[in-house]
Amino acid sequence: MNKNEKKGIALLALSLVTITIVLVIIIILNILNIWVRKFITIARILTLIALMVAISALALNRNRKKTLSILSLLFSILTLAIVLGTQWFHKKSFHDLINEKNEQLETIEKNTEENFKWTKEDYDNLTVVESQSDVVASNYDDIVKQFGEPTSKHELSSGDVTYLEVIYDNMNSKYIELKFTKQEDGNWLLTSKKAFGFE
Repeated sequence: MNKNEKKGIALLALSLVTITIVLVIIIILNILNIWVRKFITIARILTLIALMVAISALALNRNRKKTLSILSLLFSILTLAIVLGTQWFHKKSFHDLINEKNEQLETIEKNTEENFKWTKEDYDNLTVVESQSDVVASNYDDIVKQFGEPTSKHELSSGDVTYLEVIYDNMNSKYIELKFTKQEDGNWLLTSKKAFGFE
């Protein structure tokens, strides 16, 4: 005749499993992103403890009914599988994200390198506005037609003067920095130039 089951330890195991499942739900929903790794570690530890407690409940009830003890053991094993699966998925997602970002960066660098059409001679041929000279300075629109849009540009104003600073950067070792001043007719004429990496 089977005696009544001692349920205390089995209930403890089920409680630990419940807490672990709540942690797994938080991890899956990504509610607290910065704590994901810690939650996975805590969930794994809690599940292992629940598994040991469930095994203890089975041992304690070996000559008694074991319904709750068996359920706690099954749920512990299932929860452990879920935690390990979640950990694997999170790790894989993280690595996939890093690989995707690296591929994007490589593509940007490759495209920038291919679109960087400047040579030292091109840079040397740029004409800068000089106050006492009749030489026509290089124009922003002409430079864009020849070399494409710059990597970055921004407009600045100082009193009545408006400047346009542009950078052509090959994202590797060469870049050109150009500064234009807006004229009364709306054209941008080159007022200063710097080049790096063309030695």
